Formats: sequence, C-alpha cells, structure tokens
Amino acid sequence: MATTCVDLTDRLGSGDPRQLQPYRSDAGTTLLPIDRALIDLVWADGAFPAGPAYRDTHRRSTFDLMPWSNDGRIWSVERARAAARDDAARFVAAARERLADGGVATVALDTEFLGHWWLEGVWWLEAVLDEAAAQGVELVHADDVASYVAPQPLPREARATTTWGAPRDLSTWSGAPVAALAWRARQLELDVVALGGRATPRAWRELLAVQSSDWAFLRTRGTAGTYPEVRASAHAESLLAELHALGSASAGLRNLAPYLDGVPLQV
Repeated sequence: MATTCVDLTDRLGSGDPRQLQPYRSDAGTTLLPIDRALIDLVWADGAFPAGPAYRDTHRRSTFDLMPWSNDGRIWSVERARAAARDDAARFVAAARERLADGGVATVALDTEFLGHWWLEGVWWLEAVLDEAAAQGVELVHADDVASYVAPQPLPREARATTTWGAPRDLSTWSGAPVAALAWRARQLELDVVALGGRATPRAWRELLAVQSSDWAFLRTRGTAGTYPEVRASAHAESLLAELHALGSASAGLRNLAPYLDGVPLQV
C-alpha cells in the first residue's frame, strides 16, 4: 500500500505527540505527519543553516563567489565541518528526546536544500547518520514505518484540507494567480488517464513535470517573473505533442534542462 507525508501541524499542533503516530487514510494509504518540532531545527528562520560558521549564500563577490561565512569571516571548511557535526549531534539528541515515549518522527526536507541552499547540509546529513547510530536512534525507511508502528485511523480534527503551502491551505496551488496553471494541469491529467495502458512513459513524465508544485509556488510568491509559466507551458506543449503522436518522442525529459537545447551531449 502507498505511503505519503502529510502536514497536520495546524490540525494537531506543532510538537503534539500525535504527530509521531502514522495514520491510515480511508483508501488505505499510510500517512506520515511531518514533525515540525524537528524540521524547524533545520528549516526555519534562525535554524542551523543560519549558524555563524556556515557559508553565506546570499552575499557574493564581484565575480559571483561566496567567500564569506554568515558571521562575515572568511569561510573555513574545517570550521564549517565542525559546526555541521555539532549541529548533527544536537539534532539527533533532540530526536531522541522527542521519541522518548515511542513513535516515529518524520523529517522531510527538499533535497536541493541540502547542498544547495545550505551548502554544508550534506555534511550535516552524513553526521546525522553517524550520530543516530552512536545515540541509538533508529532510522526507518518511510515505506517500512507501518511494520514498526501500526497506523491508526486519522483523527477527526485532522480530516480537513491541509498542505505545506503558506498558509497551509490550497491557495498556493489553486488560488487566483495560478488558476490557469491548475486548470490546464487538471485537463492534461484527464487526457493522459483517458489513454489507460496506451499512455507512454514520456506522456506520464511530462504530465508529472506539468504538475510540479514549483510552478504554482513560484507564481504565487511572484519571485521568478514569467519563469514558472514558461516552464509549465513547455512541458504542457511537449505532452500535447506526445499525445498527438504516441511514442514519437524519446522517453527522456528534455525540458528538465532547457538550457542544454542545441548543445551536444558527451557521454
């Protein structure tokens, strides 16, 4: 049966022990509430990445380099690595305390956050794995959670629309600024589903790309100009081309790297 993460923070309350309990939807899907009590140590204003030793990714030199730490000193790999190890130890200690009475804490982070926005995040994650073993905190794959903690029926107060968007409703994904994106994605979804077994891998992949939450998020926030519309439109047009001639295009997704168009690739 499928497993997915859900954000019940506003329904159950941040730090509530019920956030450590997996649930089961009426359709049988295992629902893992993301645990803001732990996530906020890493991904929130003033969280670990804002520490003085970490690289300042916003302050750049004339040649677009990032030579400074958050405290203004020259960035030092030794100092940053030490900070990552310390923060990993603090994080795992917090997780151990959080789980003292049992349960499972789901920590979900965008993968590009570790190593891109927080350049030392990969070092931190590596140290978390070591610290978890050292401190006796067991790591469990999401799909295996149900075999450790039995999913329970979703509480009544959690049976309401919720999402990680800000605010935690659907306005980020289907509000007025993104209505056109949302309706087009829905129509394309119906078109692909109608094909049943005849839908090609390329069609499914382009559909998933059209439905990427990034396009609606960027459009709602207004932080990237027309970029989200351009990218969503490119995937939509590629999908339509595939629907009109199934199997006519490579199963790959060229639009995931549009800047490579026309550039010969070397293997």
